[in-house]
Amino acid sequence: MNTNTNQHRPIPYPLPPLTMLHRNRIWTVHEVESSEELSKQLVGHSWTLCTGFYVSGYNEYVFVNDATSEDALQEYAVLKRVGTTFHQIESVTVSWCSDSELLELIRRILAGEFDDEHWTQIDARKLQSSAEHGTCPLCA
Repeated sequence: MNTNTNQHRPIPYPLPPLTMLHRNRIWTVHEVESSEELSKQLVGHSWTLCTGFYVSGYNEYVFVNDATSEDALQEYAVLKRVGTTFHQIESVTVSWCSDSELLELIRRILAGEFDDEHWTQIDARKLQSSAEHGTCPLCA
């Protein structure tokens, strides 16, 4: 007699959102001038694992590298400042996006379309300027 009760358990839909893989990282956050520039930077380059970006005029939204390695799929967690913390509101697999798809998604994020999401939170001290960050094992 088979007593494995998990054998026929249905998969819950909708699936829960994927929270950040690397909540303990510390990122250097860089400003870019526009949504278009952010899209170009993310699609056109593979960044060190401690790199993050925000668009000028929208510093409450930060896109931080959440990939497992520089050679892996490029995954970015999207964070929104809420008081002294940042809430993860989206996760974007940049490697699966075309330029136009990523640009449209960035515009939707900056327009506040995902503001009600809250998957996990990050202490604001984990997001640093280049001067604060210096060099770490991920960017050395």
